[in-house]
Formats: sequence, C-alpha cells, structure tokens
Amino acid sequence: MVGLNDLNVEAKWRFRFLGHGTSVSATPGTLFVDVGNVLEPGVIDTHQSDTPYGSCASTIARNPHLILNHILSPIVDQYIRKGLDGQRRILVEFVTHESPDWDGLCSFYLCKQLVQTGGLPPRAITEAVIHAADIVDQGRAVIGDEVCRPFLLYEMLKDAAYAEHRDWGLCIERGLELLAAVLGRYNDDVPLDALVRPVEFDGSLQTVCEKLRTDVALFKQDLADAEMFEVTLPTKAGTTRREKAFAFKNQPRCSLHKYWVRERTNCEVLLVPYQAPHSDRVDRVVISVNPEGGFNLQRLGFVLEEAEKKERIRLNDSALRRGGQPRWGDRAYCDNDDPWYDGRGHDYTIVDSPRSGTWLSFEKIKDILRSPFYGINLKTKRLRLFFVSGPIPESEFANWVKVNPFEQIPGCLNPIRQVSLKHKVFTTGRCHAQIIVCDVTRQAVLVVDFPEDRLPETLNGWPSFLQRVSEDKEVQAAVSEISRLGAAADMSVAQCYMLSGVDPCLQMHSPKNVSAILAEMAGVNTSGAILQEFGNLDRPFALVGRHASTYFITDSKDSGAYGSIVLYALFMKTGFNSFSQRLGQSLPRQEFRNPEVLWDILRLQRDFSRFLAEYCFSEISSVGSVQELYSRLAEAMHLVEIRQETQEEMERLAELALVLEEQNKVRREKALNNILLVLAFVTSWNFISQEVSAGRRFFEQDIWWIGGLGVMGFMVVVWLNRRKRL
Repeated sequence: MVGLNDLNVEAKWRFRFLGHGTSVSATPGTLFVDVGNVLEPGVIDTHQSDTPYGSCASTIARNPHLILNHILSPIVDQYIRKGLDGQRRILVEFVTHESPDWDGLCSFYLCKQLVQTGGLPPRAITEAVIHAADIVDQGRAVIGDEVCRPFLLYEMLKDAAYAEHRDWGLCIERGLELLAAVLGRYNDDVPLDALVRPVEFDGSLQTVCEKLRTDVALFKQDLADAEMFEVTLPTKAGTTRREKAFAFKNQPRCSLHKYWVRERTNCEVLLVPYQAPHSDRVDRVVISVNPEGGFNLQRLGFVLEEAEKKERIRLNDSALRRGGQPRWGDRAYCDNDDPWYDGRGHDYTIVDSPRSGTWLSFEKIKDILRSPFYGINLKTKRLRLFFVSGPIPESEFANWVKVNPFEQIPGCLNPIRQVSLKHKVFTTGRCHAQIIVCDVTRQAVLVVDFPEDRLPETLNGWPSFLQRVSEDKEVQAAVSEISRLGAAADMSVAQCYMLSGVDPCLQMHSPKNVSAILAEMAGVNTSGAILQEFGNLDRPFALVGRHASTYFITDSKDSGAYGSIVLYALFMKTGFNSFSQRLGQSLPRQEFRNPEVLWDILRLQRDFSRFLAEYCFSEISSVGSVQELYSRLAEAMHLVEIRQETQEEMERLAELALVLEEQNKVRREKALNNILLVLAFVTSWNFISQEVSAGRRFFEQDIWWIGGLGVMGFMVVVWLNRRKRL
C-alpha cells in the first residue's frame, strides 16, 4: 500500500496513555495498542484468551491490514478522489498504557513504519523485532550475567526519562533511538536475537549499561533485606500448586527487580512494597507472577479490596473514604472508583494497591497472599459423617442407654419428644462417635464428628477430601465398632456428609467452576438453579449425590440442631429401607407354603405399624424455618417416595397374608376331616369287633354287611361335607 512518504505527507505523532485494562472503541486517526480489550482495525490488544499471538508487535506484523486500512485507507481514498488540497501534515495519535513496556515500543516502531512507508521493515528486522517482543512479553527472555541487553537498556532509559520529565512519550522516543542504534549495527543480515543478545555501546548508551550493572549490585544489597515464603497459587489449568514467593521488606533500591528476581531466585511471586513520601509506612504493594509461568492471581485483588474496606471502616476517618462509581462498572467487585487493581487487564498476573494508597499493613497483605484467596472460602465449617449399618442383634444393645437425639430440634413437637432410641458414645482418637439404634428396626446409624482443624479451608479441597475421608484411620476405627457388634456399615452407599455453617463466599467466582466442584462432590451434574440456591445464605441447601449424600447447612447458628434434623431425616429413610430389605429377605418365593412365612409377615406388619406410630411424623417442629429445612431434606432424600413405596409393599404384603391365611385354613380343615374319617373307621371297626367277641350269633350272617354299610355311609357324609366347604 502507498505510505505517507509516497504522498509526500509528514506524519505528526501524538502520544496518549491510558490505564491498564481500559476498554476503547476504534477512533479515526488513532491507533490503540495494548489497551482496548478487543482486536479489530485500529485497536490492537492481545488480552483475550483466544488470541494466537505472543505480543501486540507480533499481532501487527502478522496483520498489517489492521493498521493500514484504519489509518492509510481514508487518506489514500481522499488523495485519489480530489487530492489532499495542499495538506502535507497528518496528525496520527498512538495510544497505549501508562509506563509503556518493550512490547509497546516494538509495536510503535512497526506502526510508524507501516504508516510512513505502507509496509513493514525488511523481513530480518521485522522478525527480530517480533521475536524480541514475544519472548520479553511472555517472560521467556534469559539474562544471565551479561545484563546489557536492549530490552533492559530500554527499561533503564524509560525509568530515567520519566523520573526527569514525567513524560511517557519521551520514553518511547528514547526507545526508538535505542532500536535504531542496535539495528544500525547490522547490515541487511540482522540476526533473530539482535534485540535480546548482549550489546556494548559508546557514549550515552554506555552510561546506561553501567547503570544496569549498578542496578544488579543494588539488587544484591536488596536481596539481603528480603524474605521468601511458600504460598499456594492457582494455575491457569484450574489446579493449585505450592510455590515460593519473594518479598522485599522495604522499598527496593534497584529498578529492574522484576527481571532480577525471576532470573536469579526461581520464585514465582514477587511482592514489592513502596513507602509513602517522607514516611516509613508502606502505602503501596505490587504483587505479580510471571505472565508465562502458568499461574494467576485471580480473586486476590478482590480479597484485598474487601480487607481494605474493613480496615478503612475500622480507622473511622472520613478522609479515607473512597467514592465515585464502581471501577469498571463492576459492583460485585467494589463500591468505589479507587479499589485494588485485580489484574483483569493483565490476565490476572499483577495486583496493585489503590491509587490513593493502601491502609493494610504489609504483614496483613502477606497473610492474605498465604491464605487460599483463590478458593471458595468457608468461614465456619463442621463435618459430621453418617454411616448406616445393617441390623444389630438385640442382645448387643439391650443394655444401652435410652436417648432422644431429636430433642435438640428447636420447637420440636410432642410426638418427637416421645421418641426413644438407644445409643452408645465412644471416641476414636480425636473423632467423637456414637451409634444410635432403633429397637423396632434394629437398624443403626453411626455418627462421627470430624475434628474441625483437619478440614479443608476451601470448598475446592472438599471433593478429594470426601473421597478419602472414609479411609481415615480414626473413622475406620469407628466403623470397626459397628462390625464388632455383628453388623456391617456400608461405606460406599450409605454415607452422608453434613457440612454445617459453611457460609460460602461465592463472589468473584466463576459459576462454571463452582458447579464443577459441587458436581464432583456429589457425582452428579448441577444446574444453575442449584448453584443459585447454594449461594443463598438465607436458606439451607441440600445436594444429594449418586452414591453418598452431601448436605450443606449454610447457617452457623446451631449446628447441633441441624445435625439432629439431618439425623432424623436419615433415620426415617433407613427405617423404611430396612423394612423393604426385611421383606425381600424373609419371603423367598419358593417358601410361600411354609407356615413360618405367615408368622414372619405378621411380625413385619406389627413392626411397621409400630414404626409409623412411634417414629414417623411429617411435622417435627413448630418453628417455620426448622420445618422448612426438614421438608427440604425430606425432599432431597426422597422420603415421601420411599415411604409410599414401602407402604405399597406392606399393602401387597397384607394381601399376601390374607391369601396365606385362607390357604392355611383350608389345610387345617382338610387335616381335621381326615382325622374324623380315621376316627370313624376306628370306631366302626371297634363296634364290629365287640359284637363278634360277644358271640351274638343272630348277627353272624349280617354283621359284616351292617358294619361295612355304616362305615361307607359315614365316609360319604364326610366327603360331601368337604365338597361343600371347598
């Protein structure tokens, strides 16, 4: 394309600088580079997750039309139509972020070449420029002992120029002079690493090289007044990893500490404090990670901003109040226009204090960095494990203490107060446990209270924790007590985890990530409605999994009462299930003719009727919120469906009992008739025998006929009677 030089037009460049992360729209005659949050003609910003480019300079080199079409096309079109009317000077504005970095300098170099010549510099120069921009912007540049490298020289020139003139535009102009000096050392054959390899200069640039070496010496002095500690960092892949953090204890004297720390300490996090003028108080702290290290600081700025608000309220000084509209229009993040910067314009790799300074102590800031700032924090948490066992022999719990574990339910109704169960309390290490058994069903529930200080600090750690908690030695010891009593606890199916008082803070968390954690805990997919319900602290929340059930009680007022409610709901569910199991075990199809089956059915019906009368109630409390919680848990556990299924089974069982009773009645009548028949035969035979033995001769001819006819007549009567009954 034709450039301004071809049109004999001079470009007058004007610089303007915006804050990091500023969103803009394309403007005629203006180039936005490394700001704007979009990639389109006139706006070159690579801070989008789907960009394939390593730097803004690389983006410009691979897509020169984004510059040419935006700046030159209108000028060329005007020239072709009617000429430039004597206009020989065009104003072009270059806009980037404050403290323009090496990528900004390289981008301006390419933009200037495109606008003035209509094309990129020679290929070797272009490749050297974008290579240097990519590896420096991505934190891949290797420094070593030879520190006089062009990109480091630019950082020194920039700091010196701004400190003297407070003009970021002058910094870019000084950088252009540096690029010209370095590239001018070569002919057309410019090596790819020309702008990142060590160089030596004479004159003023030699002085800058000496300043670089002095800066390294200053860093070594600062290193003696620094500390390193371990922190847990979130990765861009969604996991976490323990890494080292480097913190200066005081404002460092070196200028290029970011480069020296990353090159010489192998620390992933850098904390740089700055003192207020004429004061020893740290009023600014910058926290950063290597942009290409695979880590981010997402949500750290939010946690620091929340702590900042609390601290300023505590100080109760009107001068510390921050007003204005929420920055970025993000009311979920802040309520003022001067919050902590969370790095949203830098892929969350840097966090900076409010412009007015921070009132958090440096130690407090480090404590927050050490905390799981990235996670779904649980302000209070208690874990109660429930394991359901099979039936326990009655002889094992005959002497156990009677107890009503449901009396703790606030406002519990009188029928609930009358419930009587038996329990045994014991400890296994630091776990407190109890076995609660019902003498009707003989089904037992093992309750284990897990030590709070061994629980994960964030919800993010709960999925893996719940997967292995049943393998904990102390939990296994409690389960073995069930086995010792002659029953078996089902460790895979009949588990329930109750987290009471979790009070989750979901602000600034991705709904997708929260849903993924809940789904992993429960083994089922979660919907947006479930997620919204989980974040609603005004109502309890229940999440039922495919195998184990996890119940979150998002209220910390009375965990004991909530535990009793969950226990009652679980007690109902296991009670109904136990009757279904007994029915299947005691009524094998091939033994229906066994008279003992009827007695088993009658005992089962008796126990079920007693269970319904003494233990099963749909209303358990006069307190509305408590009753609502039970109703929600009952719904989550499908208690209504389970009870209905069990009652239908018992109704079919009653019909079966009637059939068996009728069959038994027929069999009894059959046996009675057979007995009568035998008695009749014996009686007749006895009569005939007596007649014969008495010597009554007048019967000698007819005695057998008379006796035989008598017996046959009796048998006919019995047979007719049986036919009539059948």
